[in-house]
Amino acid sequence: QTTIVLNGNSPGPLTGVWTQTAGPPATILNPNSPNTQVNNLVKGNTYTFTWSINGLPPCAISTSSVNIKTAGDVNASFSIDKTHGCGPTTVTFTNTSTPSLTGGFLWDFGDGTSSNAINPAPHTYAPSLDGKEVTYTITLSPLSNCNIKTPFTATISISPAVPLSIIDPAQTSACGGFALTVHNLSPGTNTFYDFYLKDASGTVVQHIQKTDKSDATFQPVAPTKPTDYTVYLVVTDQCDNKNSSTPIIISASPSTLISMVQIKNNQQSVCLGEPIIFQNVSTGGDRFTYTIYDSNKKPIATIPGSIGELSYTPTAPGTYYVSITAGDNGCGDAPASGLDIFNVYPIPQPDFTYAQNADGNVVFTNTTPNAGTIPAASLSYSWTFGNGQIINTDYAPFTHLFSTEKSPYVVKLTATDPAGGCSASVTKIIDIVFTGDVFLPNAFTPSSPNSEINIFMAKGTQMKTWHLQIFNNFGELVWETTKLNAYGSPTEGWDGTFKGVPAQQGVYVWQASATFVNGTEWKGMSYNHSQPRRVGVIHLIR
Repeated sequence: QTTIVLNGNSPGPLTGVWTQTAGPPATILNPNSPNTQVNNLVKGNTYTFTWSINGLPPCAISTSSVNIKTAGDVNASFSIDKTHGCGPTTVTFTNTSTPSLTGGFLWDFGDGTSSNAINPAPHTYAPSLDGKEVTYTITLSPLSNCNIKTPFTATISISPAVPLSIIDPAQTSACGGFALTVHNLSPGTNTFYDFYLKDASGTVVQHIQKTDKSDATFQPVAPTKPTDYTVYLVVTDQCDNKNSSTPIIISASPSTLISMVQIKNNQQSVCLGEPIIFQNVSTGGDRFTYTIYDSNKKPIATIPGSIGELSYTPTAPGTYYVSITAGDNGCGDAPASGLDIFNVYPIPQPDFTYAQNADGNVVFTNTTPNAGTIPAASLSYSWTFGNGQIINTDYAPFTHLFSTEKSPYVVKLTATDPAGGCSASVTKIIDIVFTGDVFLPNAFTPSSPNSEINIFMAKGTQMKTWHLQIFNNFGELVWETTKLNAYGSPTEGWDGTFKGVPAQQGVYVWQASATFVNGTEWKGMSYNHSQPRRVGVIHLIR
């Protein structure tokens, strides 16, 4: 301050006076007033003012003094022993503030710590945890100034113990000749930046050294075959520490790129649900895409491929095409290859039903559905009946007679698509129920045009042995038979003749015996719920 007010006690009835006894001359406005203002004080000096009261004789003069110090503002400043370090770095500070190191000070070290010492102890700075260079700002502020002054500042840069080396190539693939440009993204301020380009064998093709962080561009190279180059950067920091960036592969190819595909073994067809193998025979390329087309050559699917083979399983029958597109990261995509055709055929789903009729024969019904657009009747079939008989290849097999002795039988139906050769089978186990029996009529008319009644014919099934005899009224044997077919049924009947001459109209007697394949013996004919008999009469009507 340049002005103050002095405050003395009242002199009462006596006389008092203010006098200046030390310091540069100042102006006391009212020296005889206990309370007076003093002007023209100069900062940086110490003043002494005395208040005197004159007593009446013989009393002495009474005095009292006060010291006034007018301080000047401090101009802060300091020095540091280093401005850069690598890894943890200890810095020493020297307070050089003027006019003198008086009053209090506040140090802010820029890393979240502070001190009130005039000259603080040496301080250690840590590098950044992210591996990048970090700058700390130190400030010094006097605490005793009367006026606000800007703090004194200084900075220190701390690099990691090992420099961080980062690059970003302008390309990671190339087609034909190329000149690679590499962007330097390394943080901090370093001394040297050494760029290296190596070929596939590890030999250094080119080396570029820079002292700043500008881009590096290598001389053009021209690959003669698909190959990989490697680029990396070695950084040397101000402490002579070195570190290398992660090597980056640059895939390069000659400019010739051709898309080609073929179907393995030249396979032209496949059954639904089975795979077909595509082979990539493209020239060059580092990426491949297969395209599947329908019968109208409309794309229906795209499949990522590789240099090797691709196994593809169609999901529906029909005619299809396949092509491949070869691409290169540097050269782009070549035109798609030509289309290779292949056909997918449905697999038949054979099925059948069966029923045993009254004669003991088994009747089969083919219930196989259409195979896609192929009618069921156009498929090829193979029947096996499990009894060693000849395979039947008809759509609907003949009525089949099975023996009960070896039942059950495994019947198998195989259906084949004749165009694609796709086939499938179904098997069923058939248990034959014994239905053997014999029936003999009691009249016949040889002259009738109806074949059902113009011969005396026994009807029966599943017989193992059979003997039928016809006698006239004189007891003479007129005709007999023992013949059976493979199904155990009689194969011949009496035509109404005796010794080659038509027999007379009248009543004749039949006598028969039979055993069945299941080992039982025929008990005979029963007419109108009578007891069965092995003898009966025949009415021959002319």
